[in-house]
Amino acid sequence: MHAPPGMRSLATCVLVAAACAGSSQRVERARAPDRAASVARATYTCGGDPLLSDRWTDGGEHLTNWVPCWDEDQERDAHRRHATRAAIETARIAPAVATRLREIEYALCYGLGARELEHSPLSHTRAIAEVIPHRVGREIRGAHVVFAQVPGLTTGWMRKAIECHRARYEVLGRPAWYHDGDPTLLDDAEITVTKDEGRVQVLVEVPGAANGELALGMARELVPTRTATR
Repeated sequence: MHAPPGMRSLATCVLVAAACAGSSQRVERARAPDRAASVARATYTCGGDPLLSDRWTDGGEHLTNWVPCWDEDQERDAHRRHATRAAIETARIAPAVATRLREIEYALCYGLGARELEHSPLSHTRAIAEVIPHRVGREIRGAHVVFAQVPGLTTGWMRKAIECHRARYEVLGRPAWYHDGDPTLLDDAEITVTKDEGRVQVLVEVPGAANGELALGMARELVPTRTATR
């Protein structure tokens, strides 16, 4: 397995814009309006190899060898928080599981960047602009997690990162230490990633009102500072 290229700091990053169809569903917004501004002021860590990434696309968007411009301080903190724990826990797994994990990482995770394997893409909480309840009729059935306009963040990258972590979670036997408040890892969750007005949006939809409330609550915990839901 070839190690994906490391991250490097860039003076500028290219934000790839993609349009998505508008939703006819009624949404109610839990906003954190100051978060978009904080993302714009952040110091970013990002990078990749554009020549290699041209070989791997999904719907015209590059999938591999690229790291979105996440907040550098939060990335450093996440690495410190997750790396040691994950290393200890994965060292305990059986050889057959370790082999399967390597296969999954090569098939589904290649190109995300080594540190992105340490934590969920929803761990980049400083980049989350708002959380919107997802309703089916009158029932809450999940949440829309809306990211600010992070340079380099595409729908293709987000889909790949979520698919990678869901697969790793399953291979490892769905351990509690891996979950870390990520609603995309809930049982029977259906994930849809779109982009609207330049912002990547992750819809987490689960069956049943009780599970829907759980998913929404977990998503809101990612963004504790917000205004009241309208």
